[in-house]
Amino acid sequence: MDLGEALMLFSKTKAKRRTSAYVHTPWSDLGAKIRGERLEDEGALKLDFDRLAKLGFITPSTIDRDVARDFSMVKRRLFRRLAYFQRQHDASDHRDRSHCPIVLVTSGNPGEGKTFSSINFALSLAIEEQLSVLLIDSDLANPSVPRVIGFPYRKRGLFECLINPANALDEMIMRFEQISLSVLPAGEATSSPSSLLAGKALARLLGKLTAFDRYDI
Repeated sequence: MDLGEALMLFSKTKAKRRTSAYVHTPWSDLGAKIRGERLEDEGALKLDFDRLAKLGFITPSTIDRDVARDFSMVKRRLFRRLAYFQRQHDASDHRDRSHCPIVLVTSGNPGEGKTFSSINFALSLAIEEQLSVLLIDSDLANPSVPRVIGFPYRKRGLFECLINPANALDEMIMRFEQISLSVLPAGEATSSPSSLLAGKALARLLGKLTAFDRYDI
């Protein structure tokens, strides 16, 4: 299966949640609350690599497959543009994170593979390049990253940090045991997020994340 076929398959299976996304996101699950399931996970989490591989995502056991090679080509072109590795190490061979690059994955329409591509890109960077990666789900209208990777009830995230900078950002970031990948969920948007994403709040948040000196990209 090549990258194009994988994107088509993923877009067919991904649920569409556009109509009421601003007032009720997938994490507002009353059934989960009634069943007593945890809505927030604490500490490091564990990715189900077998499940991810079946969905077409890159894992340590599938790093030699076509989709992984496709994303390796994307990485090489991106790194050349960023001159990434030339400035990522100082004289003592320690990684310099003062210029942590920010990469935006987007498209003009829903269902075109943003989630599939961004998750695979992050996995490829963390697994193959051994980089410390923070994946931010900034699709506040239709959040999906935690659900897709297997953690559906994460409620707080980017939206809450944007509307109130006093929120503990570090506590909302999901970390995983096996690889150096972290995820900041979108959160539960209760109003149109366009002004938040286009304003100074997001710039301040990205600056705060870079100041953590924890992520390579």
